[in-house]
Amino acid sequence: MKIALSADLLDKRIVDRNGRYVGTVDSVVLEVTGHGTPRVTGIEIGAPALLRRLHPAIARWVRRLPVTHIPMSKIREMTMDVEIDVDGERHSTLLMVEKWLRTHIVERIPGHSR
Repeated sequence: MKIALSADLLDKRIVDRNGRYVGTVDSVVLEVTGHGTPRVTGIEIGAPALLRRLHPAIARWVRRLPVTHIPMSKIREMTMDVEIDVDGERHSTLLMVEKWLRTHIVERIPGHSR
């Protein structure tokens, strides 16, 4: 399968095996083999991965936030969304930032119903 990484993969929505949105493709991981041909080995989700694309200095500001690596073996399909064979609720870092924001910010907004 041939894809254009920047047009067909970067910034695409990622949904887990339950159809839940878990983020976007922020980075593509390449491995260079002994033949010198790069091979895509996975994708990354997380602010540090996204901000590395802008500038390394900006990425250092958020380096303590988690970056989730999804190997290509866990990618089911790449259509409008990238479907992964991972349960986002059970994955330790996939929804960590979302859960933290919900607990520490959203639920403290006056009038917010739980």
